[in-house]
Amino acid sequence: MRTAARQVIRAIGPLHRALSRHRGTLIHRPAYRPRAIAFLGSEYGGWTVIPELIDAGSVVYSVGVGSDITFDRALIERFGCTVHSFDPTPMAREWIAQQDVPPEFAFHPLGLANTDEEVAFAMPLQEGWDSFSLPPEGSDEETVDCPVRRLETIASGLGHSRIDLLKMDIEGFEYGVIDDVLAGPLRPAQWLIEFHHAMMHFVTDQTRRAVKQLEAAGYRLFAVSNVGHEYSFVHESAL
Repeated sequence: MRTAARQVIRAIGPLHRALSRHRGTLIHRPAYRPRAIAFLGSEYGGWTVIPELIDAGSVVYSVGVGSDITFDRALIERFGCTVHSFDPTPMAREWIAQQDVPPEFAFHPLGLANTDEEVAFAMPLQEGWDSFSLPPEGSDEETVDCPVRRLETIASGLGHSRIDLLKMDIEGFEYGVIDDVLAGPLRPAQWLIEFHHAMMHFVTDQTRRAVKQLEAAGYRLFAVSNVGHEYSFVHESAL
């Protein structure tokens, strides 16, 4: 999501949800209530998880670093797990190179998509923004080619047969990735997804369809952020 816009929306506090309803971004409510949940990371970069399903041996993928790894750091500090973080954009690679990260933080300069190749990412629209996104078909936006891989390809390359937690903040690529993952064998136990309906060129029907797909595949929605874009799912096999 466009960084500046998300920061402004989240700064409104108690009016978050009312504003999100007005904007048409709050289109789902959690259908499952775990015994306990935890919000990890900053107000801007944090996510809601089920902590009892994470431990030091968990396989964790955090896709879409941008310039905020507070969620990744919080996972490492609380559970002692290795966090595999991914971002193919030049801005993220440069930012990560300047950070003092713990040894459990493993950075991979790759993006997640439904194909194994280099694809065009639209450049941030304003200086200071860090969101490279999926451009609309026929767009004349300035782009940069970045390497992306399918989830199955990434997991195979890292020697992982399971994924305990997958976070995706991938700027519009999520819809194709969901189709691709659900057609394959991997079922992340917890799947945290930022949807981009009502932003850029994406519409609410795309997110409604994706959520129905996930529910049909055995996922239960247990948290939705106040801004209405960050969704947390858990697979029934993990409960």
